[in-house]
Amino acid sequence: MRLLKGLLILLLVAVLGLAALFHLVPARAWVAWLLPAEAPLKLEGVEGSLVNGHAAQLSWRGRAMGPLDWHLHPMGLLQQRVQIDLDLRGEVYAGHGYVDAGRDQVIRLRDVSLRVPAEHLAGLIDTPALQMLGHIQLELANAELNHLFPTALSGTAVWKDAAVMGAAQASLGEVRMSFERQNDGRIVGTVTDNGGPLQIEDGQFSADLSGLKANARLRARDGNAQVQQALAYIGQPQSDGSSLFQLEAKLIGSAP
Repeated sequence: MRLLKGLLILLLVAVLGLAALFHLVPARAWVAWLLPAEAPLKLEGVEGSLVNGHAAQLSWRGRAMGPLDWHLHPMGLLQQRVQIDLDLRGEVYAGHGYVDAGRDQVIRLRDVSLRVPAEHLAGLIDTPALQMLGHIQLELANAELNHLFPTALSGTAVWKDAAVMGAAQASLGEVRMSFERQNDGRIVGTVTDNGGPLQIEDGQFSADLSGLKANARLRARDGNAQVQQALAYIGQPQSDGSSLFQLEAKLIGSAP
């Protein structure tokens, strides 16, 4: 009994010692130790502790994204897991969510909300003559990534204030994408409009280890002249005035 009591006291002392270490050592010291100078992720103006910290600026590959706050759950470290709440509050990039990552390389996400510029769609839509305007609002209730590939996923991504400029200028309204992982491992989704200037018919996409496939028929609702001009640069023009958008993209490392 004395031995058990002694072990419990030692365990309590160890836990309290770790808690003091996490709270008392400045966050900037932890960041300097955890993030090498050449890391693509950089945190500047770091304050607080490892448990409750703040960075005045988060940057990824040289792109400034905004201030970041975090709260680390120390008890997760006893299970060799990093469990952390993140809150990014930039003017262009913003979001929050809970991240749980372990040595098994499984990352679990919960209550994720993320806003990114619509310009990130350019690589998928492949319209160099047009610049994508507006922003994408991503919402995930729960997700699980195994070696960064989704093993559980459902959510929505909404292109808000959708518009293009460049060779043509047009307001498109709002474009909504809903997606979910199927039992066969594919991520399957639909693409719809909100009744705005751009009309989307039969919009659907799927993704798996082999790549991404998407297709939709696009029209200018009520003959909107600006949207008709923009559709000349998106997809393949059809005889009925619509444009057929089709996409096939291989994932990095997939077989040719």
